[in-house]
Amino acid sequence: MAKGHLPTSLALLLLSPFISHTVAAEDAPSPATTESTREILTSGDAWVRVAPNRKTVNLVLEETGASATQAEDKLSAKTAAITAALEKSFSARVFVRGGEIVAAQSGNAIGIVSGAAVKVSHYLGIDVGGNTDIGKVIDAALKAGATSVTDVEYAVRTPQAELDQATAEATKRAAQQAALLAKSLGVELGSLTSTTVGIDSEADLLAREKRQGTSGLFSDQEIKVTVATGYGIKGLSTPGK
Repeated sequence: MAKGHLPTSLALLLLSPFISHTVAAEDAPSPATTESTREILTSGDAWVRVAPNRKTVNLVLEETGASATQAEDKLSAKTAAITAALEKSFSARVFVRGGEIVAAQSGNAIGIVSGAAVKVSHYLGIDVGGNTDIGKVIDAALKAGATSVTDVEYAVRTPQAELDQATAEATKRAAQQAALLAKSLGVELGSLTSTTVGIDSEADLLAREKRQGTSGLFSDQEIKVTVATGYGIKGLSTPGK
């Protein structure tokens, strides 16, 4: 880093089992003062890096019956059996994503008709912790009666403690920038007048990456926290005062 260069964002890398801090030269909103506001406006960034810590196995369950009621009853029993087995073995959370009822006879263009066999499908999600052996979950689900496994989703759920720490780091960085800017302008920094916090969440990041075709389902995810602050200048009145 060049001597005298002021970094505009602070990267907080939370890496298990230890925490380290690095300075990153990201483009952050530039510190500013304006005659109309009579304030010093700055911002600070912090980053939380979290490895995927939740996994969801998506299953399909199917049953066929002489009627919709019969097929649904059989499928409900199968769903209950799979739920019980996975909850017991893996502390999994099992939830229904959706379902479908169609005529069992393939190619039936007119749909379900009286007296025709009916096929009912349930789409289940099996949510487990990040350290769970997915292979064992899949084997157990198929053994318990799942028809097929469609895919596995990896997600990041950031603990609040890490977000709180990142917010504190970003706030500290914004305050440091305000103090340095005030010193460079030859004015004395006043009291804090405004604070806003923005979090670029894991859901937003993953959705954006998916749209761009770069979603890293198996990679660590970085969550950005930005704190924007306003400080008065001693000897000058701030808006509304």
